[in-house]
Amino acid sequence: MQPTIPSFEEFLSTQSSQIPPGGFILNLLLAAILSMLVGFIYVRYGTALSSRRAFGRTFLLIAVTTMFIITVIKSSLALSLGLVWALSIVRFRTAVKDPEELAFILIAIAIGLGLGADERALSVIATLFLIGLVLVRYRYSQRAPGEDVGMHLSVVPRGPFLRRCRSVGLASRSTPPRSKESDVRSAGLTPAAPNGSP
Repeated sequence: MQPTIPSFEEFLSTQSSQIPPGGFILNLLLAAILSMLVGFIYVRYGTALSSRRAFGRTFLLIAVTTMFIITVIKSSLALSLGLVWALSIVRFRTAVKDPEELAFILIAIAIGLGLGADERALSVIATLFLIGLVLVRYRYSQRAPGEDVGMHLSVVPRGPFLRRCRSVGLASRSTPPRSKESDVRSAGLTPAAPNGSP
């Protein structure tokens, strides 16, 4: 007796499995814990100039949502094919300003992918390894104690603004008003000669 080859429709209809509730809840909790840990590491050790605290809070939603999607589509090939089509129309309009932000988003997505595929041990070990890499990078990329990392701005009051600063005590009476030529010389430039003479 020769075995029958099922049609593609029969193959799709038989490719579904039950999701165990205990494992699903455990994966949800692990995704939440690991993504919160990654968010804490990002807020504490990240170097991005944007709002790290607000951005770090989104890792929880990214990881848990990715884990939920992968758990659902792994139980059915038809759902996974439909999801590829559905997600192809989703576009992110916000530009990622810092490559470090993108790296942490990928870590959160990887947590969701691993736990959605029921690879708990691998997900935990890989997340802890990546956190270790971030900590090592932070430790060995710190700047020297005297090295400037910011921009310094000096404001020199002139004219009515100088008089106002003196009246409220922000400038002393002995502070002489600076001329434009002294500002040019202090910047290392030579002042232009009057009337076009050299």
